[in-house]
Amino acid sequence: MRTLTLPEARVIWARAQRLGRGDTVDSVPGGWSRALGGVDPYLAMAARAPGLRRAAVDQALADGRVAVVPAVRGCIWLVPRADLGLCLRVSEAQARKRLVRELGQVGVDASEMAAMGEAALGVIGDGALSTDAIRKALPDGLVRTLGADGKKKGHTTNFPSALRLLEWDGRIRRVLDGHVVDTTTYLWTATTPDPVGLIDAPTDPQAQADELARRFFAWAGLASLDEFVGWAKIGKTVAKKAVAGLKLVDCTVQGVGEMLGAPEALDGADDDSVYLLSSQDNLLSLRGSPGLLADERHQGRQLQGIGGRKVSVATAGWMMQRPVVHRGEWIGLWEWDRDTQEIVVAGFDAPSSEVVAACASTCAGLLPLLIEDLGGVARANSIDGEASQRKRAAAVRAMLA
Repeated sequence: MRTLTLPEARVIWARAQRLGRGDTVDSVPGGWSRALGGVDPYLAMAARAPGLRRAAVDQALADGRVAVVPAVRGCIWLVPRADLGLCLRVSEAQARKRLVRELGQVGVDASEMAAMGEAALGVIGDGALSTDAIRKALPDGLVRTLGADGKKKGHTTNFPSALRLLEWDGRIRRVLDGHVVDTTTYLWTATTPDPVGLIDAPTDPQAQADELARRFFAWAGLASLDEFVGWAKIGKTVAKKAVAGLKLVDCTVQGVGEMLGAPEALDGADDDSVYLLSSQDNLLSLRGSPGLLADERHQGRQLQGIGGRKVSVATAGWMMQRPVVHRGEWIGLWEWDRDTQEIVVAGFDAPSSEVVAACASTCAGLLPLLIEDLGGVARANSIDGEASQRKRAAAVRAMLA
């Protein structure tokens, strides 16, 4: 059993996340990145590959070296091409039975879905069409509303489910319109199970859990079994077996409890750089309690959450604000001020001169991405409007007063 202090654990978490390592875009360093229609995946990669420019990510999307796909928890993720098949299998395992059951409850059977799917494939042909374009080109009568009962279950019509079933079967795949991350407009292209990796992807729940565990602990560096279960949304029995198959080190983090560590993440060089992260960055979101990254004196600090809700540092899993990290510790917040075209940074405490200098260097390296590549707009997700962006910038400025 290895005993670690909380500051040591924070360093391990940051090391496993590959902050500042200069990794290539193709590997999606730090783990699968939530693709919510904003710029945060660009920011997440820039923290792992300082000096990153937008063109590197967009070209990887255009070439198919990275892709967007549903995976754990029903979310859409930016992932390496090699993980496409696994993501589709996991997404299907977590949602297909429920989808089919709900459709059946509102009078949609398998034959109706199959007919819709074949018609959609005929419309797509060799092209790449948006969801709306496919729907409009379908023969009259195929698309129908599912009434109040369907709406209650989240199925207004029978059409979106047909596309989802085709995607799980590896017959179509989604690509981002324009091959850019900051959009939620998908185009659909016809494919076969082999190019999207379904042929070799595991169908057995335990084998899927094994693959998820291997990735999770490589990205987390140090985590509990419950944190893995929460991230993957799988049963505890298969999770335990998956973790048992890894060569993890039993650890105790003082004041926190028992965790399991990936050997390659437990030791290594320290890093004094300051990193400006995305709001849903994996450094925080892989943690069951993101507040562990911050000093306990700041746990009650109020933050802006998704949908206008208030969250605290201790419960920051769904926050909208962007963290500043030094040696794995969450030391403050930053935001892009779209009106003044500058990065605004504030610490929870007064920073040392060394931290200020390191932060200034990081900001200088990030400016070309924000100004030249992203057009001076840093929308966190598809519904992040100008008012929300200005409110976050004002909140960080208020911390400087």
